Amino acid sequence: MDNGSLIAGIKNGNDKIIEDIYLKYRDEFIVWLNKYYKSDFDEASDVYQLLMVQFYENIMSGRLVELTSDIKTYLYGIGKNKIRELRESSARELSFNLESDISTEEVLIQEGKMNRVEQALDELGEACKRLLELYYYQKRSVAEITVTLEYKNADTTKNLKYKCLGRLRKIYANIV
Repeated sequence: MDNGSLIAGIKNGNDKIIEDIYLKYRDEFIVWLNKYYKSDFDEASDVYQLLMVQFYENIMSGRLVELTSDIKTYLYGIGKNKIRELRESSARELSFNLESDISTEEVLIQEGKMNRVEQALDELGEACKRLLELYYYQKRSVAEITVTLEYKNADTTKNLKYKCLGRLRKIYANIV
């Protein structure tokens, strides 16, 4: 079934199509999320549920009328955004809980440092920012980053990471 028929079928209430899509990509998505985002089975299952709901809502609301990519690519894109949203929300909750245990002065100092780090990252540039994000936030290995960012080899990736980190430190030190 082509993508246009698929979307039209879902919009017209053919639940079998959405069920087939759900079953076709579920296990593969969970493995992918585990590999690239170090997600456990429960978290990956939750994210898959959320992405399928978003996919369905996008079709029913008319926001998705035509797929310009493969359906798998579209679903994984939604899933990638959902895992990030979920983790950012969890990080904010943890931050809030930690803040309640420390003084207002300490919170202000930490917020100031975080603002400086964010500003430094913004000044760093997209290539370095992406590399450092993959390594430090997503806990990706150098080998995974090399493949993801299509660098020549792992040594190139290590060297660039080192240079980007050095540039980030210099920018951070110069922010007043």
